[in-house]
Amino acid sequence: MTEELIGVALAAFALVLFSSNIILTRVALARLDLNVGFLIMMTVNLLVSAVVLALQAAWRGHGPGFDRLAFAQFALAGVSSTFLGRWFFYESVARLGAAKASTFQVASPMFAALIAWLFLHESLNSPAWAGMAIATAGLLAVALVPAAKTQSTSPAPGSRSGAHLSPLRAALVLGVGAPLAYAIGNVLRAAAIRRWPEAIVGGLIGAAAGVALQFTLHPRSLGHLWNARNANRVGVGLYALGGVITIVAQVATIASMAYVPVAISALITLCTPLLVFPLSLVFLRKYEAPTWRTFAGCLVALGGIALLIANST
Repeated sequence: MTEELIGVALAAFALVLFSSNIILTRVALARLDLNVGFLIMMTVNLLVSAVVLALQAAWRGHGPGFDRLAFAQFALAGVSSTFLGRWFFYESVARLGAAKASTFQVASPMFAALIAWLFLHESLNSPAWAGMAIATAGLLAVALVPAAKTQSTSPAPGSRSGAHLSPLRAALVLGVGAPLAYAIGNVLRAAAIRRWPEAIVGGLIGAAAGVALQFTLHPRSLGHLWNARNANRVGVGLYALGGVITIVAQVATIASMAYVPVAISALITLCTPLLVFPLSLVFLRKYEAPTWRTFAGCLVALGGIALLIANST
């Protein structure tokens, strides 16, 4: 197996995990508020990555070493993605609605490709760019499908969803903020993993940075997390499982960037609708009502991804 195929396989594995977490979160929402669940997942991200890193060091017989610049890049990536990206996304869902928030998210691979071109000197050929454009169009078609039923979504902890923002300002600041933050985080992780090939370390540093920033800026979050001990046990368990799933997915995503361009990894991991919709038919029938445009958009996105990968490996 070539290095490019390894990178694609790791990104695809992360895609499966991220998609599974979306289904899991929708089930957990019925049992426990997202504010608390968000904190549980972030904390579990940190704990699981620390335990796995300790086990890896014991198995190797030595630690991962240290690279100062890569450490800083992983930490900044955690601030950008784990904290800012999630905050912007949940806030955009609360203020703009899930459909609009998801629509803006499809711009993240494009942002990642442009930023990687500027700072990492990564470039894609014309057919690969065409594949990305086709895949983005397919995902956009899926994101624009109106949901038959929606669940209310709480804003991220510490947000001010009731604050006044004009529609245009909300769209620009919140809608564009999430995909841009994720794109910057991905480029920083790619730069770090190529200097310091320790994906688990990268996941741990990013999780630690996100948790530290969350609890520093929003001290009341500690109280919310402490109160979770009296919350619905099933809900807590589901969010904790989501924390395990997301940190494994993040580590797989970081590892994939050591083998393929950032844009390819970002696009593949973004394609959660391609798995979420069929999974929803099985597990969440009362929440999902896929239409012909949903399936057509998925097929178009798959074709674009195939074209992108074929012209990049």
